[in-house]
Amino acid sequence: MVHQALGRQELLVPFQHPNELPCRMRSDRWRVAVEVDQVPAFGTKCFVARAAEPAPAPPGIVTGDRSMENEHLALAVNDNGTFDLTWKQDGTVYRGLNLFHDQGEVGDPWVGAFPEQDRIVTSETCTAQVEPVENGPLSGALVIRLTMDLPVAAAPDRSARLSETTPVAITSVVRLRKGERFVRIETTIENVVQDHILRVFFPTDIPADTVQVEMPFDVVTRAIEHPDTTGWREPYRPVQPQRSFVDITDGACGFALINAGNGQYEAVDSPRRELALTLLRCFRQWNSIRVAEYPDQTGSQCQGTHTFAYALCPHVGDWMAGEVLRQSRLFNLPMKTAAGGPGAGDLPPVKSFVELDDPRLDLAAIKKGEWDDSLVLRVVNPTDGDVSATLTLGVPVASAERINLKETESLGPLPCEGGRISLDVPGKKILTLRLST
Repeated sequence: MVHQALGRQELLVPFQHPNELPCRMRSDRWRVAVEVDQVPAFGTKCFVARAAEPAPAPPGIVTGDRSMENEHLALAVNDNGTFDLTWKQDGTVYRGLNLFHDQGEVGDPWVGAFPEQDRIVTSETCTAQVEPVENGPLSGALVIRLTMDLPVAAAPDRSARLSETTPVAITSVVRLRKGERFVRIETTIENVVQDHILRVFFPTDIPADTVQVEMPFDVVTRAIEHPDTTGWREPYRPVQPQRSFVDITDGACGFALINAGNGQYEAVDSPRRELALTLLRCFRQWNSIRVAEYPDQTGSQCQGTHTFAYALCPHVGDWMAGEVLRQSRLFNLPMKTAAGGPGAGDLPPVKSFVELDDPRLDLAAIKKGEWDDSLVLRVVNPTDGDVSATLTLGVPVASAERINLKETESLGPLPCEGGRISLDVPGKKILTLRLST
């Protein structure tokens, strides 16, 4: 089995016999990447680790001081810290990705606003330090370090940003793993300035008028062109909410920006059609309607160290053809490992508990029933069309039925044979199931 050591840590590990005092033992903790094939859906697969002589390792994913590639993607870092990403399937190159963009923010918790005399600073003219930090057949990573000189704050009257600047350190770890269709980025920012919004830009050069965005229980389409908001009390700001991805496509190929917990994006109405992800929005705590100031409440300035995780996924077709929803789940819901020893259980080495066989559907919840000991599953169809799928269960099921969201009303039984339930989920619908075991 192909494996790769990722790191070693010397520890004093506490242990205790039930009838003795606690003791500590010197030990080495290793982080290891292991190639595991065909781990079943919502299930487990068991492996045994044994000491052995190291075997010659296959070639690593890092191919140079500033480059790396796997089966699907090739990446090269530029002098300013941005990188170019090649999608191998058709040779498309996305250039200048991961460009940092900073401007003033003088709004309040409810309404964003830029200074009238704003000053925008980007990392385009920065000089980055780049070095490999991880290389093997399963995972490769480059660290990109740069510094941006940013205005320390906005002027007291919020009309402009101060001329005084201070350096802000930004570190990005860019990682490719074997077999993955997306590139992972983890960015750490040492925020020491105030009154600003810091975003990261990804030029796509895809000629599209709309983007598709995941929202709770749905994927919605939004226009890129800005509406005319002349006369509005609140000037239009093109940032929008999202759940885990925003995707842009011309029908033949697409580009998805996947995130882990960053709820704001912008699809920039420009020739390059950039997707932008908000990392920090730092502002004074005040109420612009009541003109009330709260100078003692400084938490909204987000001072300190912050780390953000996001990923980039080129793909064929639209978000459905490219299975973007599935890729976002692979990024946000990674497999977990647990050590165990011999026991009296009877589970097989490989076991799936729940499998939904159509990637267009989302298994949004698996939970205990609110009013009894039943098992409740929630299946979402975010597409416009009806989807037929099979739900396969690895636990005995006595009966299955559709219920309402409050779990108070049965909407009819469902046939369940051999742990398999056939589902017909209409477009834009949520289907809640109750299983009795």
